[in-house]
Formats: sequence, C-alpha cells, structure tokens
Amino acid sequence: MTEVRYSKREDRHYLCAEGHAKGSQDVCAAVSALIYTLAGYLVNTDAWSEIDLDEAYAEIVFDSNDPKLDAVWEMSVFGLKQLQHTFGDYVRVTYIQ
Repeated sequence: MTEVRYSKREDRHYLCAEGHAKGSQDVCAAVSALIYTLAGYLVNTDAWSEIDLDEAYAEIVFDSNDPKLDAVWEMSVFGLKQLQHTFGDYVRVTYIQ
C-alpha cells in the first residue's frame, strides 16, 4: 500500500508518500504521476524548498502564498484523494495536523 501524508499550514506545504501500491501497477503509476507532476511544476517554477524522490518514497516541501501554486497543490492532493476513494486497498491519504 502507498501511504500519503500531507499538510498545509499557512504558507508551508508538505507531502510525503511511502510504499508501493502492490497488486496494482496502474494505481502505483497514477500516484507516481501526480507526485512527479507536482514536483516537476515546483522545480520548473523555482518554487520548491525540498524535494526528495526515490524508490517507493517521495517528500515535497515548499512555502508559497501564490494562488497558482496553491491550485497545483490542491489538484495534486485532490487527485490522490480520488485514487484513495476508488482504490482504497492500494493507497491511503491522510491529512496531518
């Protein structure tokens, strides 16, 4: 199972994903696509603070109050939540406080 944790406090955005969606290559690919798209956007707009992408692990941290970056963030988190809703046996998304 892929475990995703995320938070947004004021301008600080945080997302961490660990594990594989074992048993579903499609879900694993979808999770990876959303996370790599978010990371790529942040790198290309020079908005990232910390990005660590590795085998079965991703951590993204950035500070921003830019509405465009907030929209990209929300889209990524919403996409991950949609995957959890449809494929809950393979991915779990948790908001951390």
